[in-house]
Amino acid sequence: HAGATTIAVKTSLVRRLVGECGFSGVVFESQFYDMLDFEQSIARGTATREQLADAIGALWSRYAAFAPLERWLFTEAQAGRVRVAGMDPQVGGITAHYSQQQLPTDLSSVLAGDRRKACSIIIGRHNRWEYDDTHSFDASALKQLRGCLGDIRTKLGAKDAKPSPALVAMADSYTRYLDFAGVDPLGLRDRAMYQNFVWIRAHWPANTRIVVWCASVHAAKTLDDVKPSVRPLGS
Repeated sequence: HAGATTIAVKTSLVRRLVGECGFSGVVFESQFYDMLDFEQSIARGTATREQLADAIGALWSRYAAFAPLERWLFTEAQAGRVRVAGMDPQVGGITAHYSQQQLPTDLSSVLAGDRRKACSIIIGRHNRWEYDDTHSFDASALKQLRGCLGDIRTKLGAKDAKPSPALVAMADSYTRYLDFAGVDPLGLRDRAMYQNFVWIRAHWPANTRIVVWCASVHAAKTLDDVKPSVRPLGS
């Protein structure tokens, strides 16, 4: 991921690609859910610069060197000149307020009665990492999460359902995340990030030129000499 000078160089590259080469989309290795929430806030006219910084995540947005890009991206996004998104299916980042507070409710909203309440609690506990001696993150907890997402996706896929494309995409992303939650020796996260990127590309206007901002281990074309079992996003 790096920092300091690397961030300054990446910032310069992004701004030049947008300003000189016709790029109009930036996809970060940031949480898919919070960045989608930011996009929806832009559409509603309620987005703030702080919301964008939090959605991008503390890994980058808390560096002073990143602040100029953050301000510029917010202005460009507000004006509709640049689109921003996140492709990481993981949840629970320290500044990912949407995934911590609202995502459990939004995902569970398609369920009814006690099942809706139970799944909101189960997903919320995981996203906020509120595990303790009574509720630990183990095989049973993972089974409960998978059960909730299975029920949610069944409801979203019903013939009479008319869910928003974003809610379906978030449920699909969360399901893929659960396939590698806790351990990921096969690089399932890279594949899941790619699948989210494919959705973003289809969701945005056709032929949008996109900059992808991520750690070098994900951008690599191959990891054969490092992790031969993992096919990185960059491939």
